[in-house]
Amino acid sequence: MARRGGGADGTAVALNARTALNLDARGVAMLRGQATFDAARDLLLTVPGGEVHAAAARFDVDLLAGGLALTCLEGAVTLHFGGRSARLQGGERLFTAGWQRARVNPADALAWQRGKLILDQRPLAELAASLERYRRGRIVIWGDQVADLRVSGVFNMADGDLILQSLAGPLPITFTQLPMFSVIRRA
Repeated sequence: MARRGGGADGTAVALNARTALNLDARGVAMLRGQATFDAARDLLLTVPGGEVHAAAARFDVDLLAGGLALTCLEGAVTLHFGGRSARLQGGERLFTAGWQRARVNPADALAWQRGKLILDQRPLAELAASLERYRRGRIVIWGDQVADLRVSGVFNMADGDLILQSLAGPLPITFTQLPMFSVIRRA
């Protein structure tokens, strides 16, 4: 799942599926996807709508449809996003949609590197966005109330359609799979 690379300054990065970075003389820009950075020295990462500043820190950035999720794994990072700023310490995650902070287990946050996704009361929309990275076609969620349904569990990312079908029992949803997209809607 993860593709790893490193820079001349000792910074290392692991990329999730469908992730794009732009590296040039000005620095690093993350265009889409999810990546874990191990910043050996000062690192300025440009993201759509803001910047992440880190020095001797390990952090994960997940660009989502509604903003981004920044998880500080070790050290400290500062996020400047949409005219607001926040400083995170190891074990903290910030979702820019609503500026929600949460404590996280760093190993759980990196589960994607092992082909897993671990969610604890996260929106169904977050699960769907993560699954889209590993399958063909789009996942369309019909209605905000459905997108906001809370999901908990440890999911194997190898079969996203099976995950969504299995949620149709415990959650009040139906899952319809079509050739180019799948639809999740209220049952």
